[in-house]
Amino acid sequence: MRITASRIRQIIREEAHKALQEMPYADSLESRDSPEPDMISLATSFYPENRSGAKKFASSKRLKHLAKKHFSNIRNNIWLAPMIGAMPSLVSEDFRRMIAEPLRPDGMDRLKALGYALPNGIKGDDVVILYTSMVSAKYALATPWMIFHAMFDTAPETMSLCPSFMQIEDLYNEMPEERFENPVIAHLSNPDWFGALTMASARANEIASISDAYVEMMCQELLTRRGLRLNLEAVDDEYHEPLLALSGIIKQCADEFRQNIGGKLIIVAVN
Repeated sequence: MRITASRIRQIIREEAHKALQEMPYADSLESRDSPEPDMISLATSFYPENRSGAKKFASSKRLKHLAKKHFSNIRNNIWLAPMIGAMPSLVSEDFRRMIAEPLRPDGMDRLKALGYALPNGIKGDDVVILYTSMVSAKYALATPWMIFHAMFDTAPETMSLCPSFMQIEDLYNEMPEERFENPVIAHLSNPDWFGALTMASARANEIASISDAYVEMMCQELLTRRGLRLNLEAVDDEYHEPLLALSGIIKQCADEFRQNIGGKLIIVAVN
């Protein structure tokens, strides 16, 4: 069968797009055990500790597949640095769950001190995510989605990477309406609007709270090819305008996050 010139150009575009999508996931560094082996995470209050399972998943083909899929919408190359165990001395200062710092020189020095072997391919504008994990239960497994979920579950450092997140944080804390840039989103104070959400956790009725819903919306916007998607027809008309306003804030936060994470070491406690 003869292939036309237009078909050849289409194939080239598709392959180039595919290659570009795979670039942002650089690789996973070999996991390290926590230097504080006796420390346990809060997740062990709900799920059984399983460090060997967490370590096995950190080097699995499934994690690599998910990372290639979900990191394809991030501009910078992302490296994962699994830490098996809990590290409260690093990520629980002032009740924070995440720390973001310049990758060079401080971040690289920290990674070396923790025993990571750093490849020469790490560039100055890359992102390294050092995440802690010590359970392997289904709903707490340290997948790329859960890693990003944990990042947006910690307000102070999140707002350093995307200042607009303060508007969503106001919603967490039920601040007065006049504090909102978009006052109409104050109407989203009950879970009746969850039916408009389309990510897997919403379809499975697994969203636990309103704050959890906001974080899942951030993850969908950042980690899926089509971004945040709402099914407004699934909820009452009164929620349409508030949800569109919230969607605008989510997209603004995501743009800021993508712009600001380059050249950062991000340390986050996942489970």
